[in-house]
Amino acid sequence: MKLHVLVNETAGLKPAQSTTALIASALDRGHQVWVSDMRSLSLSPERDVFVRAAQAHPAHTLEELVAALHKAQSRLMPLLAGDRVLVRTNPGRDDQVWAHSMALELLALAQDQGIKVLNDPMALHRSMTKLNLSMLPPECSPSSLVSRDAEQIISWVSKAPGRVVLKPLRGTQGRDVFFIDPTAPANLRQIIEVLTRDGAAICQDFMPDAAQGDVRLIVLAGEPLKVEGHYAAVGRIPAKGELRSNVALGGRPTAVEPSETLLALGRKAGQALYAQGILLAGLDVISGKIVEANVFSTGGLTDAGAFAGVDFCAAVI
Repeated sequence: MKLHVLVNETAGLKPAQSTTALIASALDRGHQVWVSDMRSLSLSPERDVFVRAAQAHPAHTLEELVAALHKAQSRLMPLLAGDRVLVRTNPGRDDQVWAHSMALELLALAQDQGIKVLNDPMALHRSMTKLNLSMLPPECSPSSLVSRDAEQIISWVSKAPGRVVLKPLRGTQGRDVFFIDPTAPANLRQIIEVLTRDGAAICQDFMPDAAQGDVRLIVLAGEPLKVEGHYAAVGRIPAKGELRSNVALGGRPTAVEPSETLLALGRKAGQALYAQGILLAGLDVISGKIVEANVFSTGGLTDAGAFAGVDFCAAVI
């Protein structure tokens, strides 16, 4: 097959990323792979969707694969019926939200013309912020408020049964995440001002097991991804003195064996997402609740595969 992999920027690809492993896995299976920046999509007067892309070639190592891609010349080409597009962008790491919106709308048009897109572009469009938790059954995620009204947020915090988490509705890598004690909400109004300066905030009940880290469970086609008896799951342990388990903040990935309760939660959430066009997702779980649903460039595939000794990327391809 001809596979187009869409990323924020080709120059930003790194060997350790799941996206790179997916590209290598597709090449290993003899597929033709092209990589392009999401800003390169365009629409012709005939309403054909074009993309400027560089071709990836098999390499001995992921480092060689990435180095060659960084040097490769790109060319303009149409997306043709039968082509596959794997969306591996991350709007949360890009200030130019308009570009992601335009790319997804153009991919929706391409999909109508017979191009296969993973995940569904309009489902992704609805998932450009943490509001995508509203795509899940209510019991799957913690009690939450989404607002930029300071008085509404202050009132919600004051009535919370325990500590709460406040963070930007659009964000990534644990940036601007605040933990608030309702009995002593120091600087709460100033925190709200910071979080709502460029959008809304999401307020959630604090999960009591957060200090022990979270679990990333990967679901594919509505089910927890399983290969040779192993589930694609990885734990993340926060750095010392830190409640956030993001790897970018020093969180340490660790092997984990998902419980039946966690797998049941993954199935319920995975099937809800699959019904809306989300084939591949990474669910971040704390205390039996999903605190993040990662539906764009879902990571964790390589770490989970290394711990389990299986190739989860091959299963996705």
